[in-house]
Amino acid sequence: MNAFSVFLGQVLALIVVAGAVLLYLKTRSKKTTEPEQPPELEPEAAVPYWEGNWSYIGWKYKEIKIAGYRAVYCFLYYPKGKYGNKLKPVDARNRETILQFKEGQYYAGVQLISDFIRGNFWKSQLKNWTLCVIPASTAEKTQRRFKTFCEEVSKETGITNGYGLVRRSTDRTDSRKEKKADTLEGLTFEREGISGQNILLFDDITTRGTSFLQIADNLMSAGAKHVTGFFLGKSAD
Repeated sequence: MNAFSVFLGQVLALIVVAGAVLLYLKTRSKKTTEPEQPPELEPEAAVPYWEGNWSYIGWKYKEIKIAGYRAVYCFLYYPKGKYGNKLKPVDARNRETILQFKEGQYYAGVQLISDFIRGNFWKSQLKNWTLCVIPASTAEKTQRRFKTFCEEVSKETGITNGYGLVRRSTDRTDSRKEKKADTLEGLTFEREGISGQNILLFDDITTRGTSFLQIADNLMSAGAKHVTGFFLGKSAD
């Protein structure tokens, strides 16, 4: 009986030791796989915390520089008029995503930019960032594409909804139909809402970056601290 008691005691001791070892390994694994929270950024911090290749949950965002401004896009866009339907399936899907966005189907756009924001901005930063858009050629197109989109992104991420801070007061010629069309024609910049803000400036497509550059420069002139661009597509032209 005494021998059995000793044996039972040894078994229990081994179980306790094994449990302690497993708990230690689990804790150690958690510490090595979870990134540490970065130091709290100052309220006036003007750039996202992530300074490398911006990415999140496996999606790789491509970074471009437009006259000194940082910007990212999700995929290349192949205009139908030039490339027709002879595209790889993935390129055809990406083009359709952008064309649907232009018609007011904002869901994919909300997901892509929201994933980007959640993956590259700490919550403590978002109170200092405002989402603005580059207006389309008409007020009707601008509202259809961007109004609900901005509301949903703000709801999803906590970024300030800046729809209307860059406002189209009069319609203009579509830049695709007239190369010399003035992007700034008929635009009003609401200085009171822009001043002191870091701006995440969105558009569905960028080609040469001309529209973005003109809007970004005017946002800075209106008092913005910083402007970063986000585009669903970059034209392959």
